[in-house]
Amino acid sequence: MRGKLPGVAVALFILPVMSSAPALAKDYGWFGSAKLGAVITSGNTDTQNLNAEIRERYQGKQWRHEFLTTALRSFNESALNAERYLADYKLLYRLLPQSSFYWSARGVRDRFSGFESQYFLTSGYQHLLIEEYNSSLTVEIGVGYTRQQLSDDREQNNLVLRNGVAYSHDFVNNNQFRFDLLVLSNSKNTSATGNIALKARLFGNLGAEMALALSHNTAPPADKKQTDVTTTLGFVYDF
Repeated sequence: MRGKLPGVAVALFILPVMSSAPALAKDYGWFGSAKLGAVITSGNTDTQNLNAEIRERYQGKQWRHEFLTTALRSFNESALNAERYLADYKLLYRLLPQSSFYWSARGVRDRFSGFESQYFLTSGYQHLLIEEYNSSLTVEIGVGYTRQQLSDDREQNNLVLRNGVAYSHDFVNNNQFRFDLLVLSNSKNTSATGNIALKARLFGNLGAEMALALSHNTAPPADKKQTDVTTTLGFVYDF
């Protein structure tokens, strides 16, 4: 759902997460979550919005696998006005408790951004700056290769520099605040993706999540805007 959420929706998220006592979690194995959200309006304006996200990771003693897939489709008056798909895989090897090497493969298809597709293969170093019982902060830097196909069928192939930061804070009852920023820069374009999410547990493994996603390209095609902002509200199931 693009646009502002009502103030009452924000209040419903803030109230359940005021306590900072975290829930206990296992150290190794599989962790994951699935999110689904939909908005349908009718009357003066007919809109339909569907967004989905799956996050999964496997934590071993030295190896860590992270998977992320997202999808967004939005219609306004029966006309498609947003369509974005993302798939991301990251493999990490821990050298020291705070230091890891990583390898990453990332693909984005967003026909309304001016880039028909963007693919990134990168590797680099990740460092855990903060590791507390309920908070973590990591930073990363890396290099790699990118292939970008524009909507006019032109193709760009370049070396790419990758920088990222990720922060999370766990509250009581599996409530969570999460922020991440990823910047991928090459000689033709710099792509920045930022996400802010607040999750409130409802019951069992089911929760609700409000998220704000920002996507920015410094050099999109002439008829496209540089920045796209998407606000979503959906249900999340942890597994």
